[in-house]
Amino acid sequence: MPRPCTPKRLCALLVALLLFALPVRADPLQTITADPALMQKVLELAQDPTVQAIIKNEKIMQAVRSGNLELLGNTPEIQRLMRHPVVQEIKSREEKR
Repeated sequence: MPRPCTPKRLCALLVALLLFALPVRADPLQTITADPALMQKVLELAQDPTVQAIIKNEKIMQAVRSGNLELLGNTPEIQRLMRHPVVQEIKSREEKR
């Protein structure tokens, strides 16, 4: 049974996913936590069906925990999440840093 999606768990998931999509110098957690409005958007992502599917998929979550970038990059749910407007906003802010 999947664990509930807490704000800490959601942020950790997004940070893990963004780290494999962003330059090495990126710190998405700092970007998220520095902006209360962005933090609220990230927390609202917990209700997004794509995020719910990822959290409930143990194979994807294991890949996140183990850093299996090849599997993550080829997972349709992860690809959809990476196109989400909130994720794109975080990515855009990080690329400008």
